[in-house]
Amino acid sequence: MIPRHARRIIPLGTLKAILDGAGLNAEELRVCWEEWVMRRYTVVLEFDREAGAYSAVVPGLPGCTSMGDTVDEALVNIRDAIGLYVGAMEEDGETLPDEVQVIVATVAA
Repeated sequence: MIPRHARRIIPLGTLKAILDGAGLNAEELRVCWEEWVMRRYTVVLEFDREAGAYSAVVPGLPGCTSMGDTVDEALVNIRDAIGLYVGAMEEDGETLPDEVQVIVATVAA
């Protein structure tokens, strides 16, 4: 995470002064950042037998997909993909889509 304000990187000295004034350390800032600011997206994981790996899809971000040999690796990779996807949208001045509701159901066939 690189702290920014108005799309400019905050110098370390300034950031340290802000954190000290707020009584926070860097780890506490990271946790607060994730809880307060970061958007959250539903990720659907599925084991792909042909590829022998897990595929990860973000229904709320069309075309945002990734893979990994394990569930944990797929989650790390899709998190990176989400960051790139959202970053590109922000750079292009596009509005980020709202999260979509995913319904999982089992049906007899």
